[in-house]
Amino acid sequence: MGWYLLVNIIATTYWKHFGWWFLVVCFVALIIGLGPIEKRLSRLEEKRSQEKILSRYPFVKELQNGQVMTIEMKNGERLENVVLLTRVESELLIVSKSEKDRDVDEKKIQTIKLKRVKSIKVH
Repeated sequence: MGWYLLVNIIATTYWKHFGWWFLVVCFVALIIGLGPIEKRLSRLEEKRSQEKILSRYPFVKELQNGQVMTIEMKNGERLENVVLLTRVESELLIVSKSEKDRDVDEKKIQTIKLKRVKSIKVH
């Protein structure tokens, strides 16, 4: 927003002195400048999101793909002998241990939101 405002002020202030091509130059500078700014902001947003997840769910730090675990849900349900396939943002992708030994079918993969997990016990 600040970058846009700066380029806009420069373009509208000096365009009468330099001519219409100065507006084009400022527009190109605006477009070129937005790329690096967007990349930096997206990295910061991703880092902040990871920090938020780790502070809210500290047990996630120790989780590694392929670990066998028991997951206790807040509603009382227990998922025993499941294997963690991966973690995506605030979700866990798991499959039962017996299914992991065979070819995993997409229908057998379960997605669990971290906000519904009460505790995780790694075997």
